[in-house]
Amino acid sequence: MNKTNTAPQAVATGFTPAGDVEVRTARPTISWQAADDPDPSDGAEVLRYRLQADDDGEFNNDVGITVQTNPGVTFYPPTQDLRENARYSWRVQASDDEGAVSPWSGVQTFWVNALREPPAAFAIMAPPPDYLSPSDTVMFAWQASADPDPFDSLRYVLEWSLKRTFSSVYRAAISAPATQLRFIRPAGAGEIFWRLKAVDPDSLATYAGPTGQEPRRLRWQGTEVASSPSIPSQFSLGQNYPNPFNPETTIAFGLPRPVHVLLQIYNLLGQKVRTLVDEDMTAGYASVKWDGKDDRTQVVPSGVYVYRIQAGDFSATRKLVLMQ
Repeated sequence: MNKTNTAPQAVATGFTPAGDVEVRTARPTISWQAADDPDPSDGAEVLRYRLQADDDGEFNNDVGITVQTNPGVTFYPPTQDLRENARYSWRVQASDDEGAVSPWSGVQTFWVNALREPPAAFAIMAPPPDYLSPSDTVMFAWQASADPDPFDSLRYVLEWSLKRTFSSVYRAAISAPATQLRFIRPAGAGEIFWRLKAVDPDSLATYAGPTGQEPRRLRWQGTEVASSPSIPSQFSLGQNYPNPFNPETTIAFGLPRPVHVLLQIYNLLGQKVRTLVDEDMTAGYASVKWDGKDDRTQVVPSGVYVYRIQAGDFSATRKLVLMQ
C-alpha cells in the first residue's frame, strides 16, 4: 500500500516541436510524452500538465501561453496564431490527482515561419544613375537587405541588358553578406541597363531602391572593345583558397560565355549542404565565398566537403576542408 504520495518525475522525452526547428504554421501542436509517476495508482491517464510557452524565454508574469491540460492529455493545439518570425520557448510540468507536481521539463524552442515574406527594402550605393565609367571594371555596391523569415539566406542578383526594354536579360549573382559585386564591361558594349534585387530561398525578391525595377543606365567611354583579357578561353573551376579554412573560403571559376551556373557544396554522403550560385551569369572570371554554413545558415561540422559546378555542358568537382 502506498501511504505517501510521490510527485511525478519531470517530462523528459517526446518534445515536439523542439531543437530550434522552423514550423510552417501559425498554430503548431505542442506535444510531449507522458511523465513517469512512482506511485502505482497514478497511471499516465491521471496526470495533468501545465504548459508555458513564450516568445522571450523569460517565463515571467506575462507568459504568452499558460494552460492546464485535462488528465492524460499530452498535447496542446494553440487556439490563436503565434507571432510570425518569433522564436518560442516552452516547458511542461506534470501533476497527479493529489496535486503533487513534478519539476519543470527542460526548455524547448522553435521558430514560427507560417508566411513567406520577401527580403527587406534596401538601397543602391554605387554606381549613380546614368554613370559614365572611365574603366572597363565597375564596382556595384548596395546597402545590406535582410529577410524576416528565420534561417533564410539571401542572394543579390544584378540583372542587366543591352536594351532598356530588357528583352534579353543577363544575370550575375553573389551571396549575402557580400554587398559589392565587381562587373566587367561586356565585349563591344557601349552601355547597359541594369537593376539589382535581393532574392530569398523561396524565390521572393525585392528590387533595390530608389528606382526598384526601373532600370538604370551605365555607360563606358568609347563603344568598341577589340578583345578582353578578362574573358577566359575555357571553363574552369579553381581550388578554393584558403584550404583548409575557417571561417570562410573563396571559390573562383571562369566562364568563356554567358551561361547558367549552378555551384553547390556537398558532404561526402552526397547530400547537398549549400547552394552558392544558381543564376545566369556573364562571361568572365567570378568568385564566391562559402562561410561554412548550410542553406539554413547553420554551421556545418568540420570535415571534407565537395564543391561542384555545372555551367552548360561543363561540370567539375573539387574537395575542400573545413576546420572549425
